[in-house]
Amino acid sequence: MIAQLEAAVLRTVAWFVTINYPPLLEEVVQDLDLGERWDGALPTKEQVCETINKLVTESRLSIHGHRLVSPGSEELFHEHARRERVFPRKWRRIQKLARMMRFLPSVRFLAVCNTTALGSARDGADIDLFLVVKEGTLWLTRGFLTVLAAFAFRRPGQARGERDAWCFSFFIDDKRLDLEKFSLKDDPYLRFWTRRLLPVVDDGIGVPLWEVQAWAWKHHPFIKRWLSWRVIPPRVWTVPGWVRRLDLLAMRLQRRFGSRSLWAAADREGTEVVLDAHTFKTHMDDRRDSFRLSYEQLCQRLETTP
Repeated sequence: MIAQLEAAVLRTVAWFVTINYPPLLEEVVQDLDLGERWDGALPTKEQVCETINKLVTESRLSIHGHRLVSPGSEELFHEHARRERVFPRKWRRIQKLARMMRFLPSVRFLAVCNTTALGSARDGADIDLFLVVKEGTLWLTRGFLTVLAAFAFRRPGQARGERDAWCFSFFIDDKRLDLEKFSLKDDPYLRFWTRRLLPVVDDGIGVPLWEVQAWAWKHHPFIKRWLSWRVIPPRVWTVPGWVRRLDLLAMRLQRRFGSRSLWAAADREGTEVVLDAHTFKTHMDDRRDSFRLSYEQLCQRLETTP
């Protein structure tokens, strides 16, 4: 088991380093990836910590202030320290948006994702957001939030030099919660992205949303379910037929006047851009394959398997 556990720790740190983030020791334990070949009893957290200390002693991992990286990636310690200083500003703007969501009855779940969810976003980076909305309101909600972002000068690319723009790039409705359908054949990025969402608004749908993502955390025995910053009353209202018809009209209008390149990408087979009655996903710059390749190469250098 010792050799398997060492491989699991190295594999876990390798993924964090691939996304340019030096994880805390506690984060390595929480996100420990045992992989598909694990056999025998599950390790204890104490055994994981002992293994981490052993790997540090053997110089197979580097540590600084309770954060870990693979040897040769120590610059990430300093880069994260720079990024961490800007997170309080981003968090204030996230909280402001979350308070507004109380007044939008179609929104059931709002989460921050990517590096912002780790508290390690670049100073000028957008705030990437993921939303679950009531079925039959997705395109109306998306249209309203786009207008809101424009009035608040928080729309990506709206103002030169703007920081912390609200990037509403991923919506699903509450009848299509499983995110695995957006996965590539081998997609460590989406699995990690799903596990590390940072909810800021949740009406209770976060529980079934988490449970249906078992594919993303089944090899991670110490993973913890998301905790929301703001819990709101359940959105139990029934969407009237006339609202559903307006939503379909909003979809047609956004197709007619929206980005032609986005809709052309949506018409092709793939999971990068998905635009339909239940989904709005616009990740044109999809780097999941490059992340996977970098991860596999780093695992090879660390003498472990992805």
